[in-house]
Amino acid sequence: MKNSTRFMVSMAACWLSVNAYADMSFAKIKEAYTNSYRYEKTQNYNDAINALMPVLTQYPTTYTVNLRLGYLSLQQSKYANAKTYYEAAAKALPLAFSPKLGLMATAIAQSNWDVAEQLGYQVLKADPNNYSANLKMAYVLTQRKKYDNAQVLIEKVLAMYPEDISALTQYAALFAIQANYAKATEHYSSVLILDPENVSANYYFSAPAAKK
Repeated sequence: MKNSTRFMVSMAACWLSVNAYADMSFAKIKEAYTNSYRYEKTQNYNDAINALMPVLTQYPTTYTVNLRLGYLSLQQSKYANAKTYYEAAAKALPLAFSPKLGLMATAIAQSNWDVAEQLGYQVLKADPNNYSANLKMAYVLTQRKKYDNAQVLIEKVLAMYPEDISALTQYAALFAIQANYAKATEHYSSVLILDPENVSANYYFSAPAAKK
């Protein structure tokens, strides 16, 4: 019953968020998002944000526009803005994972490991197999030198997605940072089989031979 109630509340919030757009024409909203994505493709994040300002002005508390503005602000390294937008998105839909993951990414970008770890545990408590949360948390734990805990999380992802390049690369890097070059070489080699142009793996193999 408790989970069912949460689902209904979440769906109601989503409905309200979507139907709030009734005050602005569909064509205008579509144009704003189209322009935003077009600017993003050229890494013109400032104009990508500005394109959505009319939508935000009309609907300042809705989920989608705040989530996107959080992402775009993060790309600009405007961390205070990203945090504000992600928090607004989280308030609009409290059960959604994306705003929490956005806040986690913002904390990671600022090397705010305490906040990042706390947010990661919030997501993993609700969704233990969440792909993004597991890899982000593994990165945070690696930075905190909690290598064994980080390894457990990456191996959990690899058990579900054995061919995943991001997880394999992070797994290899975890061994490299511990100076376990035999294991790092083994796993970076696997990365190159699946992704011959992988930047991280090729950088590793360009290092002095003494490290392998």
